[in-house]
Amino acid sequence: MLTKTTLVSGITATLFLVAGPAMGQSSTLERMMEIYSPPDEYYFFEEDKKKVVDYKKDRMVRVCVGDSRHTVPLKVSYDGKTAEVGSNDCLRVEAKEIYLEPAKRLDPNWMIAADVQTEN
Repeated sequence: MLTKTTLVSGITATLFLVAGPAMGQSSTLERMMEIYSPPDEYYFFEEDKKKVVDYKKDRMVRVCVGDSRHTVPLKVSYDGKTAEVGSNDCLRVEAKEIYLEPAKRLDPNWMIAADVQTEN
């Protein structure tokens, strides 16, 4: 059985072999992550910003960041407020609209993985 870590490692290794260091890997890796990831998982590269929730009324949403080797937190913008969630941590917010992005620019080929679950 493949785990998320095995899948990400396999995709990254495959892309490195296919794309090589001269080609921009982030965009290719990002596209592959979009294709092979479940709909509630998001991957953020460099200055990536994504709208992950857009509801008509407030809903309770949990945002969790996976374990990461770097210390850049994920910025959570929701209904005019902001918060940050660090590596291997979660945040629950009540909101209609949520945007996620790295709190500061990530180095090339680094990423932050986040899981977004609507609880009600």
